[in-house]
Amino acid sequence: MLRHTGLVVRDMEKAISFYGDNFKLKVARDMVESGTYISKMLSLEDVKVRTVKMLDERENCLELLNFLNISSPYAASLISDVGCSHIAFTGEDVDELYS
Repeated sequence: MLRHTGLVVRDMEKAISFYGDNFKLKVARDMVESGTYISKMLSLEDVKVRTVKMLDERENCLELLNFLNISSPYAASLISDVGCSHIAFTGEDVDELYS
């Protein structure tokens, strides 16, 4: 099952307005993620990323990401480029899904 699609944006406020006005998405969660877990997951030291989850009336989710600091220019050119970042799925049995 599709969980959400992630998009990296340059201007979070403009992106929230765009998706809210044009696609009627509503902000469900707005937070700044930092710390060991997110740094390890993204392979970046001391990363801070603002994430905003927006939902439509059927609870389909769009996740907007805005990187607030990047310590490595090389990593920045890969992970924080504006555009589609990732697609997340939810599954009951990852081994069965893989097979």
